[in-house]
Amino acid sequence: MQVEESILLNTQITTPAISTLIAATVAYIISKRNNRRADKASLDNRYNEIIQIAIQYPYLENGIFADSWSTQKTSAEDKYVRYDNYCKLVFNFIENYCQYYNYRQKKIEKTFNLRDWVIVHKQWVQEPYVKIEKTKKINKKLKKILDKYASIDYERYPNALF
Repeated sequence: MQVEESILLNTQITTPAISTLIAATVAYIISKRNNRRADKASLDNRYNEIIQIAIQYPYLENGIFADSWSTQKTSAEDKYVRYDNYCKLVFNFIENYCQYYNYRQKKIEKTFNLRDWVIVHKQWVQEPYVKIEKTKKINKKLKKILDKYASIDYERYPNALF
């Protein structure tokens, strides 16, 4: 009789424990999926905000202006201050985007044209004071991705863009 009671007691304890474990696992998976979707929606919204700024101030995405920023970076002129802040916004977005895809470069390149943004804003990425300011905070994986594009000499190798 004791063996039967022991088996019955183990079954009574084990069944709810298994059910609780399964329910907790399903809840965790659903929560992770919902958080991931919310993160992606947030990234999409931030991207749209950046695009709206670029539409409002088209010179921010103009390569000629971006190259001239280097010589004008100490200027208090609104457009240069705006450009510097715009670049910070863009590269903070890029960092969050790369984090979202766990710095998997192929996945990032498949879903987002990161290369062209780095090319246009190459001067800003390469400026020594920006590098010094950002290296303390910048993720090494992100730095590697940015440096990959910023280091290509596109004037010497124009086909590297394609």
